[in-house]
Amino acid sequence: VTCYIDQMSTWYDMKTRQEVTNSHLFSEIQDSLGTFGLNGLDRLLCFMIVKELQNFLGLFHRTVLRDKSVQDSLKALQKVVIPLKAVVANSSKIYSNAITKTQRIWPSYLDAIMKVGQMQILRQQIANELNYSCKFDSKHLAAALENFNEAILADIEAHYQDPSQPYPKEDNSLLYEITAYLETAGNHNPLNKIYITTKRLSYFPIVIFIFLIAQLLKLQYVKNLGMSCRKPADPVDWPPLVLGILTLLKQFHSRYTEQFLALIGQFIRSTMEQCTSQKIPEMPADVVGALMFLEDYVHYTKLPRRVVEAHVPNFIVDEFRTILRTRSEEH
Repeated sequence: VTCYIDQMSTWYDMKTRQEVTNSHLFSEIQDSLGTFGLNGLDRLLCFMIVKELQNFLGLFHRTVLRDKSVQDSLKALQKVVIPLKAVVANSSKIYSNAITKTQRIWPSYLDAIMKVGQMQILRQQIANELNYSCKFDSKHLAAALENFNEAILADIEAHYQDPSQPYPKEDNSLLYEITAYLETAGNHNPLNKIYITTKRLSYFPIVIFIFLIAQLLKLQYVKNLGMSCRKPADPVDWPPLVLGILTLLKQFHSRYTEQFLALIGQFIRSTMEQCTSQKIPEMPADVVGALMFLEDYVHYTKLPRRVVEAHVPNFIVDEFRTILRTRSEEH
């Protein structure tokens, strides 16, 4: 079982703490198989992600949509958390009950989501290597693709603001062809890709939310490592977990992501409210984890910080940053 450290672009063995591999692996694959070999590996990972996401949807149908007891637990939680802008009374009991009643379904979810996240990290590393070699070996092609891509995006944006402006017709293969060129040149972000078509899925945001807070109980913040697992027996690797959840949310309508973020914000506010009323001075570890998830969400999606600030008051975010600084200084 490995642990990925984002700042180092390196995978380590969780038990021995020895390095397993790093980003140089992709340079070596590039040297031995060439650009088309590395691009072929990227395509293979694409199909594997599609397969894993389809497996997850099958899991969701079996464990949630066909299980009345799980649905009853979710309905009970939904009644308590609505409206999402409000604070949940007696929150620790409410959330721990929801986790307990659904805990048997999480191991299979964790496995599927971590696989997707791990493959997204590999795709990011491959894209970096392809983009570096393209700029080094063929700088004019790299510059032409980048400018052409920006010009097309500007034209599409202009069309959406004013429909009288031109837009590529359905039978025009331009967008499909430029996408193939951009992916071969590594000029793309795998996290923005839609891998599968999905339909409306009842309970989806609240299920992913409970899944996340169930995993936060197994994690803690450690200086230089970020979020890491408390026990080797509960191996949860943070970057693949975050990227797996982001990829999953990306496959659905954006309102699911908004509901999911609102549920996390409500969890943070409710837990902090309970701590204040019980005069607990320290910010709980699962709240630190939830705030860390929101920080990483903004970092990976490159969305403005106001997306998070809409759900979490500034004073809680400021306290969170102070905690991270003091813990770093203590270590």
